[in-house]
Amino acid sequence: MAFENYLRKLKGTTIKVALAFIIISAIITGIFAFDLWGSTTFLKDIILEIQNVFSEFADGYGNIQLVPLLLNNIKVCFVAFGVGVVPFLYLPALILVVNALIIGAVLGLFALESVGMMFITIGLGILPHGIFELPAIFISIACGFTLCSTITKAVLKKEQDMNISEVILYSLQTIIFICVPLMTVAGIIEVYVTPKLLMMFI
Repeated sequence: MAFENYLRKLKGTTIKVALAFIIISAIITGIFAFDLWGSTTFLKDIILEIQNVFSEFADGYGNIQLVPLLLNNIKVCFVAFGVGVVPFLYLPALILVVNALIIGAVLGLFALESVGMMFITIGLGILPHGIFELPAIFISIACGFTLCSTITKAVLKKEQDMNISEVILYSLQTIIFICVPLMTVAGIIEVYVTPKLLMMFI
């Protein structure tokens, strides 16, 4: 019963995280697409940094390798949860903002070329694996927020439904049995399906 209550609360937090991600990504995309405040000056640097990160998962031919990518994505899930151990600061929000910045920068780059190219990027380059990867990230961030909230309330000696050890246990179960499988499916699609889809249109 306690785990069911945890999942119920987590669902609400996850939805809020997803909405925040969509809003932030849309704002960042708009800023770059319309070159507000000379933002495109920084766009190339951001894209270059993203390329450098992905190059760590590539072989000598530039092809993304499944295992390094998968391990990194799973690590992101655990980090998003783990940083929630710091009370008051809600550090998982940083993971949310960074991922929104990445998506916003990529979409903004293609929007500069054409709106059609931006939608192709969304439909073929992000959605196929993103429908699995993004929920895993959102859930992990929500786990981190829940942990941070629980620890913060404990520090303030406020009454709460679950103690810290229960939240840690339930969060780890959620990440291991929900987020990791989602990331695995996302990784397989990103490595073996997404590149082929993009080559057909870009």
